[in-house]
Amino acid sequence: MSFFGKPSGGEPRITYERIDLTANNAVLAPVAPSFTTRPAPASTTVVRPTPTAEPLAMLIAADSELEGRLRSRGAVRIEGVLRGELHAASVVVAPGGLIEGLVT
Repeated sequence: MSFFGKPSGGEPRITYERIDLTANNAVLAPVAPSFTTRPAPASTTVVRPTPTAEPLAMLIAADSELEGRLRSRGAVRIEGVLRGELHAASVVVAPGGLIEGLVT
């Protein structure tokens, strides 16, 4: 095998052959797709979320830390660490939550 220069003659020859997949001149017939139909549902049910007593809140999760200024018109729930300023309509500090800074 020669990397540079002339081939040494020991390299395998690569040839390409055409293979006829239609043996004995047989023609493959097209296959019709087999679609299964399912019946339409009898009635449509609309699922709506149930109203909760607690309003949705912006969450700082237990495994996260936030540094800077956070402003919210709604509720904020602190389960992780907040360092900086917090301006919110209501604040809930969960057990394990920590706020280091100004809360208004």
